[in-house]
Amino acid sequence: MKKLILALIIAAILITSVLFSTSCAQNSNSSKSEDYNPPRDTTSPPNGYDYDKNYEEEKPQYDDGKADASIPEEASRKVIKYVTVTLETLEYDKVLESLKSRCTASGGYIESANETGVAINKNDKRGGERFATLVFRIPADVMGDFEDYVKSLGNVLSSKTDTKDVTDSYFDIEARLASLEIQKERYLELLDRAEDMNSIVVLTDALTDVLYQIESYTRTLKKYDSLIAYSTITINLYEVIEYTDQPLRNPSFGERISDAFSKSIEAFIDLCADIAVGITAAIPFLVIPALAAIIIIIIFCSRKKKAAAQAKEQ
Repeated sequence: MKKLILALIIAAILITSVLFSTSCAQNSNSSKSEDYNPPRDTTSPPNGYDYDKNYEEEKPQYDDGKADASIPEEASRKVIKYVTVTLETLEYDKVLESLKSRCTASGGYIESANETGVAINKNDKRGGERFATLVFRIPADVMGDFEDYVKSLGNVLSSKTDTKDVTDSYFDIEARLASLEIQKERYLELLDRAEDMNSIVVLTDALTDVLYQIESYTRTLKKYDSLIAYSTITINLYEVIEYTDQPLRNPSFGERISDAFSKSIEAFIDLCADIAVGITAAIPFLVIPALAAIIIIIIFCSRKKKAAAQAKEQ
């Protein structure tokens, strides 16, 4: 009977662990944060466990949860890379489609894509403009080529690269997992030897805590693996009528005067065009009042002539 109860308890623990692992995996897929939040360590034996029984010599060797996490010199660094590129384009639709196609062709995927605005009216420089923010996950080994391709599609306003080295944390978690696996096996052995219900309950609680830590650390490692294998690039794409000038050096006094004069001429031409457009738009509203004024003037002049003729006859 005791063995049956023990088997049922162990089976329940393992089933709960599997369900918890599945739930955690789903949550980690929707998370974008790579922050490392380790679970609580079980660094001391479970309280209330009677070690005076015949299995006393089988006590598990508890450690501090900080197994040797030294990193071999030949081990590769665990680096997470983030890139942000902001660029302008004259061909918004074409560039947007090219970016998405190249992402897929590179073996990556679209993490998110947001678009706002309406298409620019090419005849009206002050028309609406479209803007897109694209977040792609690209395999780390082709990230450099993909970044160069993105920059070739338009006028680059800014580019930023950030890296985060998680090597120490990664190997530390691996060492902790190895230690926890040993603890799990020893707890299972002790559960198999336990003879009273109190010891079974205490060991079951301790084993559950160890399984939780194993699942939590495993989830963190999987998240690191994903972020390391697939770099993240954020692309801010603007639709414009003309590219923004970006001088490579400070302009001279003469260049500044020339640039100011050119801009004033452009502004004057735009003003004249606006006035002409305004007058043209107002013509329909001026025709009726003008016709009414002409009719009134004609009637007034006609009456005035008649009055003068009558006065002359008298």
